[in-house]
Amino acid sequence: MKKRGFTLVELLAVIAILALLVIIALPNIVAMFNEAKKNSFLTECKQIFKSAQNQWMTDSMINTDEQVYVRCKTCTGKALQLNGRQEIEYIINLNKAGKVVFFEATDGTYQYSYSGNDLKIEDISTAHEIAKLSEEDKIIITAPINGDIYIAYDGQLKIGQAVPDDITYYKSYSELRAASSRPAFLKHKVVNNIVRESYIGVEVNGNLDYFRGGPGKESYEQDIAHIKRFFNEVGCFSTMNDDSYGCKDSGVEVLTDINGNIRGTTASGCGVGCYIESDGTSRCDSLNAVC
Repeated sequence: MKKRGFTLVELLAVIAILALLVIIALPNIVAMFNEAKKNSFLTECKQIFKSAQNQWMTDSMINTDEQVYVRCKTCTGKALQLNGRQEIEYIINLNKAGKVVFFEATDGTYQYSYSGNDLKIEDISTAHEIAKLSEEDKIIITAPINGDIYIAYDGQLKIGQAVPDDITYYKSYSELRAASSRPAFLKHKVVNNIVRESYIGVEVNGNLDYFRGGPGKESYEQDIAHIKRFFNEVGCFSTMNDDSYGCKDSGVEVLTDINGNIRGTTASGCGVGCYIESDGTSRCDSLNAVC
């Protein structure tokens, strides 16, 4: 009996049927793959959540401030010890009570974002696919600002509030001096993006000093003594019953009130000032950007 193989038409028919099956099945396969990857990402987000809470319990025994853990290509903050994928970037913020109040994570395909008062681990259930998001909705993980920041002009900052993205600031006094020749400026102490203290900085005749803005930690008499010492050292004058101090050469003037709160401005109209608002918070302003 003579054996017979497949004809070309039969082979083409089989290929066509297989191609049709692939076309029908492929979307479901891709969907299953994407769902599995998304679930894996959410699982790792929950692992980050648990690790952050465990680390907070250790860190809070030493430091009672809020804790921020972060990992990204350009971040220098404290990272968690994790066993999952190293390409996942995250930042997670726990307040003094150990509650998660901010959490962002991304693996380049999916991202998770939360900002509130008390995230629960079971709430981590929805991840967004980055390819389907608008550019402004895509998150970029960045380490929080820590340390002193210097501001020559642009806007205002309150103690207890976060440093906004549109504020122009410098990480050192030398950087600020390279960008601005103004004799008066602001220095803010920032911890995890939150302004903790504010100071008026002045440079007079080569001497640099700072005056604290807001409620004084020292007594009114100590604050006055500090101001007198500085202005006497640089040969400046005092008037108005010792409540006003200034330097004609630099245009710097510092005012204090009976509560020991300090206000500062340059007489040239290109200056800064710190003062108390009605709600009790301190605010430092940079005034008149063009000098």
